Amino acid sequence: MDSESQLIQPKAKIKENREILNRLDSERVQRIKAASLKLLNNDDLEGAERDLAWVETSSKVIVSIQKTERFFWLVTIGFIVLLFVGLACTLSIFSTQVSFEVVTESLTLTLDKEWAAEEWSKRNPEFIPSQVVINNVDTIRALGLDIREEIRQQGKALKVMDIRGEKISVNRLALMANPSVMPQARQASPNDAPQVLELRFQNDTLDLYAKESVLLAELFVEKAEVVVETDARTIEQSLDSEVPETVMAESIRTHAEPVWFKLAGKGHWRLRGFQAREIGFSEENSIGSASFKSAIHSGTVTILETGFSEAIREEDHLILKGAKSRRLEISRAESGMRVFFEGTVSDISVGPAGFEKNLSPTILEYFYHQKPLAIFWSTFVFLCGMLWRLRIMFSLK
Repeated sequence: MDSESQLIQPKAKIKENREILNRLDSERVQRIKAASLKLLNNDDLEGAERDLAWVETSSKVIVSIQKTERFFWLVTIGFIVLLFVGLACTLSIFSTQVSFEVVTESLTLTLDKEWAAEEWSKRNPEFIPSQVVINNVDTIRALGLDIREEIRQQGKALKVMDIRGEKISVNRLALMANPSVMPQARQASPNDAPQVLELRFQNDTLDLYAKESVLLAELFVEKAEVVVETDARTIEQSLDSEVPETVMAESIRTHAEPVWFKLAGKGHWRLRGFQAREIGFSEENSIGSASFKSAIHSGTVTILETGFSEAIREEDHLILKGAKSRRLEISRAESGMRVFFEGTVSDISVGPAGFEKNLSPTILEYFYHQKPLAIFWSTFVFLCGMLWRLRIMFSLK
């Protein structure tokens, strides 16, 4: 017997049993009425006895058929429940809330929105910049510097701006896909190439590499050496003023070759306000090797729905899919950068390369840790059970 006929047979059997039950029930009603009339008229008592015997026998047959049906439905419901429990134990929820804090030397972000840091040095008073470098420079505006005319004459031949000194502060730093629109107001369009930002921190130096972005920097400079490299020559200018000179630089819109922003100095610093949809912690083993390793030193990840925490060890991989940051903060650590993330991901895995452990909670784990849902379903099941018992009690009467 093939599988299709095996599936059809129970349905046909149930239909046949239902027809038999309906016929028996109809006949039982007729026999009971006939026996009642015979007893009331005191006529044909033997016929009434035969009718009642038939009713008793048919009742036993009906009970037997109903038991068979109940068993079938119990097995079917049990199989469905087992199937759902099995799926709930193996399938992960579509999105989970996580938070993690890691110490890393390298971080790559695919930005979901343009980013800007206003009054950065004022918000990071402990950090004292000693050098600022920007390459792929498009324009430089510095009204108080004697080199402004030479810069203007060089036009689009600008390459690198290097400022070194004792009194430098970063007032504004921004990454923009379209510099004509304020970054706070512009959400990335699906047609835009994604803005990719890579950050590295070693030896008191923070390096930012940005692709598909225009980098804007506004600096306040009191005492420093300003060096601007062009295709034709190198322009140098010393600056020592009691009134800070405003230097504004804007890069070209980069594509394959990123714009490089270097910030060197002592003290603690912090970067906030990033909205990222992809986050990575890999770095090349060696330049041009095309092989990568994890740049993570240590960390901890917590699944907020379940409270489960997992330690991240050195060179462990932290793989995030479908990330949507609610809070993303980068700050200086003793050995690298401290990255704090809070938001949602569709999938999260942690562990050594090739042995990553999926931390996304299953559907069963999720519902187990949701107390309001547990109370709701417990109440629902209790009420269903109580209504079922009341139905049985009234049907017996």
